[in-house]
Amino acid sequence: NVQNNVFRLTRLIDEVLQYQKLDSGKMVFNFSSGLINEVITETVDSMKVVIHKKGLYIKCELQESLPAVEFDRDKIIQVLVNLIGNSVRFTEQGGITIRTTMIQGSDEIEISVIDTGCGMSPELIPRVFEGFFNISQEGKHTVGGTGLGLPISKQIIQAHNGEIKLISDIDKGMEVIITLPLKEIKP
Repeated sequence: NVQNNVFRLTRLIDEVLQYQKLDSGKMVFNFSSGLINEVITETVDSMKVVIHKKGLYIKCELQESLPAVEFDRDKIIQVLVNLIGNSVRFTEQGGITIRTTMIQGSDEIEISVIDTGCGMSPELIPRVFEGFFNISQEGKHTVGGTGLGLPISKQIIQAHNGEIKLISDIDKGMEVIITLPLKEIKP
């Protein structure tokens, strides 16, 4: 379909430009204090139709009363959309769980996106953060992926002084863990 091809091409161009801006340090970030759980809930609500259309579940296990975090709202939404979108793409049955927790004894929160999808071999994990790397397992090709979503997500999280890591194995799903430093709002 022509419209879908135009959409894919536009997305590819946009991702390449974003990747170049991030790589050269020219991406502009607009940081402000906010509640990460609100952004997660909003993002999940905007994606529920696509997730349910594929027959998957999505559930949020969000720790209550998390302090505010200093972040760029639009960029964090972009990361969440990318991670949830990847989970939808690589999950045929089951679903996705998003969890937030305060890391005990630290000034950081953790966001986990966990799916019941096909997973990947641990040896491939470092490569998914390379630009334009696409995973193809046992003849299954990904549809519509540019191979830039995770590298862009990693650079966005690093710009927040955070970390992103993946835990996976073939046929055991994927867990993506984001750690962000807190910025508490003083009354």
